[in-house]
Amino acid sequence: MKVIIKTKAFMKIYNFYLNVAKKYKHAWSMEESIRHVEKVTQEAYKVGTQLSKREPYFRPNWRNYSVDYSKATGWYFAYRIENDTIYVEDAENYRNMSNLINPN
Repeated sequence: MKVIIKTKAFMKIYNFYLNVAKKYKHAWSMEESIRHVEKVTQEAYKVGTQLSKREPYFRPNWRNYSVDYSKATGWYFAYRIENDTIYVEDAENYRNMSNLINPN
């Protein structure tokens, strides 16, 4: 299957690590941020096949998508499948999701 990471998903990943590098200048370099962006985007290519499935109930705007979680990176990926192509529509780090997850 072909995997396409939409710009919105990529920018969420990129901006997350950019903000980390800005906030923690004394402990986090831009090079480290770029490595993390690359690691997460590589993990996104496992969507629909190798990652843990999750219910999209905790993000109302993800209800029409399938959701996978990467334990290796701590990122959730919202995606849809059309024919032989997986479109990664959105991404969110678990730290930003913790207040949205329904414990029931």
